[in-house]
Amino acid sequence: DRVDLEVGARYDHLARGAFLGRQDLEKHLRRDTLTEGECTATASGGGRCPGVYDAGTLSIGGLVHVVPQALDLKLDLSSASRFPNVDELYLIGSAPSFPVYALGNPNLGVETSWSASSTLGLRLPWVSAEVSGFGSWIDRYIYFSPDRNPDGSLHYDVTIRGTWPTYGYQPIDAVVYGVDGGAQLGPEFLVGLDVRGAMVRAQRADTGEHLIGTPPDHLSVTGAVRPRIRGPVQDIELAVTTDLVARQSRTD
Repeated sequence: DRVDLEVGARYDHLARGAFLGRQDLEKHLRRDTLTEGECTATASGGGRCPGVYDAGTLSIGGLVHVVPQALDLKLDLSSASRFPNVDELYLIGSAPSFPVYALGNPNLGVETSWSASSTLGLRLPWVSAEVSGFGSWIDRYIYFSPDRNPDGSLHYDVTIRGTWPTYGYQPIDAVVYGVDGGAQLGPEFLVGLDVRGAMVRAQRADTGEHLIGTPPDHLSVTGAVRPRIRGPVQDIELAVTTDLVARQSRTD
């Protein structure tokens, strides 16, 4: 009546063959991201590049009804794995909708996270609130970031279509942690207020450098009026929302 426990386990296996066109295969060979013999030649002059991946995951979650029907505490310990997708492995070049020159990394392995989170939830007639804290260690995180020259400056590739900043995929160990949550004041009242926010930090485990692409801190505030109107139309709500997004100052 007061405690719920859930345990889950999962195993995944993936065998995949990626077919590369001749030009893409030759680009990888010239850059030494692929070597002769890694891919089987096809009749079109390209190659079939095989990949086999295995992963297992485990999760343990608990829910404690500290005050039944009013205050709950959730705890979760879990692992999760993700196989690299074909773009992350073999993408090479630019795309009209993606203004960078991106280089895949055929040597990427399985990305695995080890996570812990806790959530506190409050339910009362005049307030409904929930706040969560979380942290993850991500082993071999597939990090998409700009390539840099030895002096630290950005590297560019010059093609017949123009000059592009070069981005690449690399496996790193990463730490991700943060907090998010929200509160509804007067969820069923004539006038109500809804506040929601999130903060996340992501860093390289070896250097502490903040990762590019991490979202900035965010806060959303909504004020609502729910007029009581008799007739065929019910549950009317008039709302005004303000979104506050902080400047992302931790990364270049």
